[in-house]
Amino acid sequence: MRDESDKRRETKVLTKEKLDLQQLFKAPEVGLSVAGQSVTRTDALSKVTGKLMFGADFSQEGFLHGKILRSPHPHALIKSIDVAKAKRLPGVAAALTARDVPGRNGFGAIIPD
Repeated sequence: MRDESDKRRETKVLTKEKLDLQQLFKAPEVGLSVAGQSVTRTDALSKVTGKLMFGADFSQEGFLHGKILRSPHPHALIKSIDVAKAKRLPGVAAALTARDVPGRNGFGAIIPD
């Protein structure tokens, strides 16, 4: 049993004042809701037929595309990469490794936790 002199600290309850919320958007007019209704997607036909242009479909003269090759082994230390074969492929403008990029190289969180 606890002694009467072993009083526990009283917990202070913090509250915040109620905010005066105001509606920041106009309420939709009656009848405009599509919730619970079947809606025709106006872009559906062009998507399923392949006619719709997505961002990756656009091209312009001089566009370059990049590819990053990472180790297939988790936490592996890549000591060197021979890019000679990649440079000989048709259409390749450059093949770079971390040694070609000045400064600190890496991906993800650079500053350790």
